[in-house]
Amino acid sequence: MADAQIDILKTSIDWAKAEIFSSSFFALMGLLFILTSIGFWQLGKTGTAKAFIIPLLVAGGLLVVLGVGLIISNQLRTPIWQAGMISVIAMMAVILLVDTNANTRMQDYKDRLVQAEQQ
Repeated sequence: MADAQIDILKTSIDWAKAEIFSSSFFALMGLLFILTSIGFWQLGKTGTAKAFIIPLLVAGGLLVVLGVGLIISNQLRTPIWQAGMISVIAMMAVILLVDTNANTRMQDYKDRLVQAEQQ
């Protein structure tokens, strides 16, 4: 049992490291796209070279935003937030369960009042 838990933990840690690596790769490639766009802007002589400036700049900006956003979100995950969100979800499930039963009881109460009024 303990070996299975250790394997799950190791797998989770490996997954998180791979996520951070891929996020860093996105950001790095975005910077490369932006630098390439600047290179086309400064050195491009043909119409085709100049046409690459804005698309590469936009794609690079999006890749940087995506990469940095993923890195920040992965690093800011704390057990307190996760526990808090799980607690909120559990609380909402209980409220939904109780509220569903309350609606059923209220409908039953209304039916009995209607029957009493008809008698």
